[in-house]
Amino acid sequence: MIKLLGFRRTLILGIILAVNVILSCVYFLWAAPATQSLNNELNGLRSQISGLQTNIQNTKADMQFLRENIATYENYLAQGLFQEQDRFGMSRALEQIKTDARIQGFSFAVGNISELENIDAQTAGKRLLHSRVTIDNVSSPIDINFFDMLALIERQFPTHARIHSFKLGRVGALTPEILAQVGQGPFSLISAEVVFDWLSLGDLQQPDPAANPVTPGGF
Repeated sequence: MIKLLGFRRTLILGIILAVNVILSCVYFLWAAPATQSLNNELNGLRSQISGLQTNIQNTKADMQFLRENIATYENYLAQGLFQEQDRFGMSRALEQIKTDARIQGFSFAVGNISELENIDAQTAGKRLLHSRVTIDNVSSPIDINFFDMLALIERQFPTHARIHSFKLGRVGALTPEILAQVGQGPFSLISAEVVFDWLSLGDLQQPDPAANPVTPGGF
């Protein structure tokens, strides 16, 4: 081949072939892996950017939700929704409601505290507490006072109250004797009863180590 092409041409072809081999080795051993690595990094960055954009949208939605509900949350917080149910505080609250509604008197009973299953409460690290409250023997001049009391229970009762049921009836016929009592002092023309649910969010109960003593080991 040297005789056919000549030494110089053969040398040039050899150099060109060697350069091509070197360039091929550089490409396959360094450039191609580096390009693949850069592509992987680029795809990773694109994935991170997409994740950040999603987080930004979620944050905007959370902020909008917070702005729309912060007043409700603060109202529930002021009413003690996130506290354990205080029976003494409840008694004082009912006494104040009776005064504000101009109810002459009533008696009440509170059922046992039970825990309601609620995923949202558990997610927030709380437990939903429930008690059934019954107010009976309600003595009131007219029905307006009773309905005022219902409204005050829903607005002013500590934590959260939800009216379950109520009964309202007239004591008797409107006689001259009853009318005569109007100018003499307290009187009542109706008798009523109301039942409502008392709800609050309490802390999760921590396990008591003393309740499950460790059994000592042995042979």
